[in-house]
Amino acid sequence: MRKLAWFAFSFSLAAAVFAYLIPTHFLLPAAAVCGAGAGAILITRSKKRQVFLALIGLAAGFLWCFAYYQLFYCPAEELEGSTCRVQAYVTDYPEEMSYGTRLSLRVINTDGGPGISTRLYAYGGDSPELDSFIPGDKIEFTAEFSLA
Repeated sequence: MRKLAWFAFSFSLAAAVFAYLIPTHFLLPAAAVCGAGAGAILITRSKKRQVFLALIGLAAGFLWCFAYYQLFYCPAEELEGSTCRVQAYVTDYPEEMSYGTRLSLRVINTDGGPGISTRLYAYGGDSPELDSFIPGDKIEFTAEFSLA
């Protein structure tokens, strides 16, 4: 059980370091350094099992953070600040809020990549046109995108 704890703690440490300390362009070099260190322990047949597990956990954590950043954050970051016409699928029923209506959507990527989950906010008074949507509906609209 302690083996899993060494791996899990170092994986979590890598995620925390990514979130609070290092920029994204250092993720792959950090993963490579940790992986090389783990490889060196294997080659020398050292009995430092905890250090090996910690280095493998760090390498896996940095790689996971890099993959998450590339697959989910970068496509959303590309849309930030732009106003464009998009197609999207409704993923949840509309919700009435104190400031208007909120609709959860999955924007279709025209480049063939994965779609982007987002929310459409209609501010102001009643939005009866948004209340008619159900999950699975395909809609097209012009929107201004901003990161949360």
